[in-house]
Amino acid sequence: MRTLLIHAESFKARTTEKALEEAEEIPGEYSIELENALVVFTTVEEGDSRNLSGLAAGFVRDLKDLVATLKPSAVVLYPYAHLSRNLARPREALEVLKFLENALRGEIREVPVYRTPFGWYKQFSINCYGHPLSELSREYRFEEGVKAAAFNECFVVGRASGTRELTPDSEHVKKLKWVLSKHRCLDVPVTRWGPSERVKELLSKFRFKLVEDAGLRLRRLGPAVIIENKLLELSESIVKELERGHGLRGERVISQGYSEDLEGSDEFLCFEVSGGIKHCVSSDAFSDHVKTLMESGVLGEGGNHYLYEVLNVLKEPKQSDFRNYLMCLRKPQLTVLSGDLRGVLKLLADLLSYVFDKLVRIELLGHTVLVLRVSQKVFEEGIPSYLNEVLNKFYDEFVLVVEKDGASWRLSAELYYVDSAETPTLLTKTSARVLTQSPSGTSSENLVALSSELLGPLEVLVYALIDRAHKMELAGKTPYIPAFLMPTQVKIIPVSKNLMEYAELVASKLREAGVGVDVDSREVSLGRKIRDAGIEWIEYIVVVGEREKESGTVNVRVRSAGLQKSMKIDEFLDLLKTTSTS
Repeated sequence: MRTLLIHAESFKARTTEKALEEAEEIPGEYSIELENALVVFTTVEEGDSRNLSGLAAGFVRDLKDLVATLKPSAVVLYPYAHLSRNLARPREALEVLKFLENALRGEIREVPVYRTPFGWYKQFSINCYGHPLSELSREYRFEEGVKAAAFNECFVVGRASGTRELTPDSEHVKKLKWVLSKHRCLDVPVTRWGPSERVKELLSKFRFKLVEDAGLRLRRLGPAVIIENKLLELSESIVKELERGHGLRGERVISQGYSEDLEGSDEFLCFEVSGGIKHCVSSDAFSDHVKTLMESGVLGEGGNHYLYEVLNVLKEPKQSDFRNYLMCLRKPQLTVLSGDLRGVLKLLADLLSYVFDKLVRIELLGHTVLVLRVSQKVFEEGIPSYLNEVLNKFYDEFVLVVEKDGASWRLSAELYYVDSAETPTLLTKTSARVLTQSPSGTSSENLVALSSELLGPLEVLVYALIDRAHKMELAGKTPYIPAFLMPTQVKIIPVSKNLMEYAELVASKLREAGVGVDVDSREVSLGRKIRDAGIEWIEYIVVVGEREKESGTVNVRVRSAGLQKSMKIDEFLDLLKTTSTS
């Protein structure tokens, strides 16, 4: 790869027309105008994509040094095919440029990084400063000492097919490119991402709004609060089931304010010791606190201690998926400490089973991909059969990543929601690992830590539900959100004023059963009422007329099933109970 670097007092460019059939698609004309910019004219040569990490190492290092020295207001990566005759093929060149763009964004935080479109003729003007470092040419080859990113072992584990090596043509690779790159199974660039306008419209429909003025966040009002609270109740129900099944003892904590983002890190543990003292410590510092835990009696012989809290997490937005798109997440967090590895593994198997069951209930599991990350030690010892049974019960296949760096015992199950743009977003993560400590300095004891986001951050769950509905629209189906999550599950529509008393009688019976119900008493036409209920995505539209009143029945339209049926009130109640617990 060859580059020409110009420190420009001013730089201006705009696209004119496509230069290549393989030019990347852009919305309309692209233009950019900057002052004090470091413009990097870049020619990608044949073979540059063989080791993207090695190629990027020196390039990023040089750019970081120049940014620190020259202090430009921006860096511009400019595709330029005139510095070499040994050009890479267009697809390879674009892959390399995208990788370099994202590598620069990840390492250079002081200034924005731009990349002008690949494969286009561009009209540009540039005014070079003229100091000794304002014009530089550099040539890059991948550094032999830098390994390509693909050095972890990656497999596909199938219920029927067993374990096989993950190959580039695998369906999982297509779905999980940037995930596998992050886990060092592949060496591919992370492309920029943003939710579609239609998904934004549907979020607004339920009073969720993406606010982008002070950083990206998801604001909720009215019905949105009810939906989120019901999702949170589902996560909390998992903790209660674990309490009953495993005799967990611990604390529920209400977090005030915001905590630092520890996303993607297994190096932190949060737990509560006697006297209500809460600790969040790094694994390196953990040994300093183990003795305190033991002496306080929190971890008795064979006992487990848990801390459950709902964390408000502030993070730096990145345009790689929905979770990273936001600057603030509200997520449940369960941390369990135990001295019994076998017991924790059985608890982990049950916990994952509960999580999968709940995701089936809200109809999201079928849109997820499971990635199981294990250390070499776990891989060699073998994944316990009862944990494999749970994974194979819910997934025909899952991806297994065997991490080569480190000999400690650790295991992590990650569930990714694959959205309508075929972008994977981390929905939830559950991890277990062994920490070997010597509190007395003479003997070694194993302490096991389990950490789980349960069903995941509420914002991510909401996005997945809304995007799933958008997938239905794209497939020509009627979109819906599972009824039990909706503020109103049933809308009762009397055909006339004279039937209001019967409508209220039906409503009262449903309310006694805990059903969210509303009676439409407006003086508008029946057709208007039915249309409006449909616009609100009400799952059950119940029409009552004289016939229904005389027979003690209701006429029910079920949105998700696309059917209409007359039934007794008790029969309708049984239907509601079945669908709310299925």
